[in-house]
Amino acid sequence: MTIHLPLTSSSALSHGEIPPDSSTKSANLAIRVCLAIAAAFVLIGGVAFVASHLISPLSLPMPLTSFQMISVALVCVGTISVFALSYFYIRRQAHNELLHREEKNRGIERLRGELKSTKAGSTTSLGDKDREIARLRDELKSTRTSSTTSLGDKDKEITRLRGELKSTKAGSTTSLGDKDREIARLRDELESIRTGSTTSLGDKDREIARLRGELKSTKAGSTTSLGDKDREIARLRDELESIRTGSTTSLGDKDREIARLRDELESIKT
Repeated sequence: MTIHLPLTSSSALSHGEIPPDSSTKSANLAIRVCLAIAAAFVLIGGVAFVASHLISPLSLPMPLTSFQMISVALVCVGTISVFALSYFYIRRQAHNELLHREEKNRGIERLRGELKSTKAGSTTSLGDKDREIARLRDELKSTRTSSTTSLGDKDKEITRLRGELKSTKAGSTTSLGDKDREIARLRDELESIRTGSTTSLGDKDREIARLRGELKSTKAGSTTSLGDKDREIARLRDELESIRTGSTTSLGDKDREIARLRDELESIKT
């Protein structure tokens, strides 16, 4: 906090004195004028006395002339006035100096009080700032701790979902492989029965072409289904759900294909 003082007071204190007011200046001027008048009386009286002595030398016990008495009186009055005015002027200067010193002491005490209150206010403000900084640091530390904990939980959740996704993919692949092997076995059995039957070669060729078309269609549908599943995996949870749904659909398709081939096989046997 900056303390602003009036220009007069600060300049006066910097020189070690306080400027006198207008009444003090007037009194000092009056005393100086009176001293000048008294000194003029002494000078005039002395000059007049010396001049009268030169004109009519003084020979004791001859009495002084009236002019000489006036001259002596002027000298005496002027001398007494000079001494009296000098004494009064010195006393007044001492009194003014005492007043100035007391005023200066009061100004110093006032400045000391302001400085003390300023220091106290500054100390209080610094204490408040320190407490605010400590509170913000604690809050930042707590936020970082909670953020680290949240990130750790997210990492664990991602790891768990990845493991579950991996196991689901492995199970789906195994199930699809089993279904493919079952379809291949039934087709081989169907093919062997068709080969051993008395059906004409043209019928066999047409049946083979039909089976090849069905096989191609089945493979294309399986490939398309798997491609759709791969594109649907945007997030781990969505990917897991998509694979589960796609796995169920593929297994259903395989079951239906097996049932169809079995029915066809039974119809051929009969």
